[in-house]
Amino acid sequence: MLPVITGFIDELRDAGVPVSMVEAIDALRAVEAIDMGSRVALRETLRATLVKNLRHERAFDTAFDIYF
Repeated sequence: MLPVITGFIDELRDAGVPVSMVEAIDALRAVEAIDMGSRVALRETLRATLVKNLRHERAFDTAFDIYF
């Protein structure tokens, strides 16, 4: 799963969403605690750990829908 999440983080960065190394690590740890079969849980977990500004939510949603 690590390559999938890090690939998604790279996509977010390419889309202009700033994601720090600490936020990436937090996201990886958080994903370990959820049901990976739930797309909603994955989306909300990644959003909560990777998006720090409302203006980046649209880019996150677009990237998530395309990537996953």
